[in-house]
Amino acid sequence: MMEDMEINNIKIHFYDFEQIESKEIKFTATITRYKDSWVYVQHKERKTWDIPGGHVEEGENLIESAKRELFEESGASKYTIEPMCVYSVSIGNTISFGGLFFAEVETFSELPDMEMNKVEFFSTHPTNLTYPDILPVLQNKVEIYIGR
Repeated sequence: MMEDMEINNIKIHFYDFEQIESKEIKFTATITRYKDSWVYVQHKERKTWDIPGGHVEEGENLIESAKRELFEESGASKYTIEPMCVYSVSIGNTISFGGLFFAEVETFSELPDMEMNKVEFFSTHPTNLTYPDILPVLQNKVEIYIGR
């Protein structure tokens, strides 16, 4: 295990990919940059901001899931993406594992007409987050990794 963090009874743990079986990792989350900004997306049914990510579909590996979600939720069409680590979120007795990725976007195409309402760019994470106790921790992890 790489490190642990606890905020408001939510425990977040980071692991190297080899430490967790891939079948245990049920979703991906991609912290995304475009030029000098962080990319956040807004779901059509919410007013809060999130990062591109979602559940790994049957037959997908983690990188395929991260790429699919990045395109579907932001319209990113030309980018580099790299795996960072696995993270877990524990609330009470429930634990979920996700693959954390970092993407640097060069170009966007039109946002697919799916579940997202819009994409916006921020100098830091926005205050109105869907998961305010989790997303800043994930973004901070990536910021440390990329040296920002």
